[in-house]
Amino acid sequence: MPRKPTVGRSRRFGELLFDAIAGYWVDEPSPVQDDSPGTRGRFCRVLVQTLAGDWAAGGSDDLYSGLSTGPAPPESAPLDDLYAWLKRHPPKDLLDLRTHADDPARNQVRGCGCIEIRRRILVNINQRVADLEAAVHESLANAEFPPEVQAIDILATYLEAAQAPKRPFSHDLAIIRRLANDALLGSGNDHLSDSQRQVLAGIIADLAGLDDVLNDFSGEDLRGIDLTGYRLAGIRWNGETKWPESLRLIISGNSNRISPESFIIRDDFPLNWRSSHS
Repeated sequence: MPRKPTVGRSRRFGELLFDAIAGYWVDEPSPVQDDSPGTRGRFCRVLVQTLAGDWAAGGSDDLYSGLSTGPAPPESAPLDDLYAWLKRHPPKDLLDLRTHADDPARNQVRGCGCIEIRRRILVNINQRVADLEAAVHESLANAEFPPEVQAIDILATYLEAAQAPKRPFSHDLAIIRRLANDALLGSGNDHLSDSQRQVLAGIIADLAGLDDVLNDFSGEDLRGIDLTGYRLAGIRWNGETKWPESLRLIISGNSNRISPESFIIRDDFPLNWRSSHS
């Protein structure tokens, strides 16, 4: 069973060791805070976890979430880099992200909290949509806004609201993708320039990449996970996906076939599925 580190002593030891390696020594190092910046703080956090053996996700202190997948890409990195990093996580972490990114008590993803990951993605998408919205409004001047521009306005408004999470990330993603697709489908009427359509298409592509991360569980083994309390609606799965035995028939009965080999759990599958099917 993983041990919880003795915070003060382990941190002080980490600072002393780092200072010795770095070539400068301090007699009474200040404690490393959770948000301490820089190489020294990161070194101490990783060292504390290593010495304590506390690599399991799901603890109550985000400082001690596991780092087995390595650090997250920098915030300036393309979303594809963040998605690739997320895909290296075990299925339970992604279930947490798609269900609990609005819940500070369950915001663990190894190496980075779910709430922070959600924020990073939505800030990136929101900024691009806001820039597009401003450019489209400027180009149309005082003209009456056509439906595709109104769709961009609605998308921008929803993205702003989604940054204060109240619903599961997978729920918000479905709505954001639908609004973005509505805007692109209506953009063939010369109200958007080619470059503006390309920006919108790039946003939709990034949303599709996020959908793959949050919703595609094809081939995953979920048998060792207690799926109680997770939002399973919208998950895609196939014949290689391994469900807990008690859930296998329930999932099959609440899924639609979307290809010869793939299925999707229906949107009306309840969050409290266990009590609904008991």
